[in-house]
Amino acid sequence: MVHVPCHPRPVAIHILAHLCNLEHYHWSQSPEAEGLAAALSKLGDTPDETYLNPIRTFHTNTITELLTTVAGITGLLISLALILIMTSSTEFIRQASYELFWYTHHVFIIFFIGLAIHGAG
Repeated sequence: MVHVPCHPRPVAIHILAHLCNLEHYHWSQSPEAEGLAAALSKLGDTPDETYLNPIRTFHTNTITELLTTVAGITGLLISLALILIMTSSTEFIRQASYELFWYTHHVFIIFFIGLAIHGAG
């Protein structure tokens, strides 16, 4: 069996980028927002129009919005699964409890299913 190492740096950057985008979406709905970001955020305000910004008002709680979307829930799920897999891959855990390492790596099934749904969401 080939072990493909997973580096936490790109994962952390990906998560931080999503969080920054969410805050950017939030601030583009503020009354002071101007320019292209504000104009794009107003798309979808009329019926039968799709929207680009998932944060629809400035008073929306971004954490609540994150946890009520398919992409947000699956993103959290795959992040937790990856953290579990990576922490159980440390040499200390592998030597102290190989069974823990072995069984937590079966979480990859949840990780890949969540990843496919996350990408579609």
